[in-house]
Amino acid sequence: MTTATSAIALKKLGLMDYNEAWQLQRTFHDEVATGQRPSTLILLEHPPVFTAGRRTQEHERPTDGST
Repeated sequence: MTTATSAIALKKLGLMDYNEAWQLQRTFHDEVATGQRPSTLILLEHPPVFTAGRRTQEHERPTDGST
């Protein structure tokens, strides 16, 4: 039995802004999809974020100005 292996690039980015990290992930995806970059594992951390869905009511949102 043989097993196929392929290299995966690793990016350790540390702490970074959520939107910056999201944009970087989208860029990496486009580059992987077009063959410009190998499959890539991104390791990073971003400050806490608040996620609201369509049914989130106004009283459920933060009131500290963080939205």
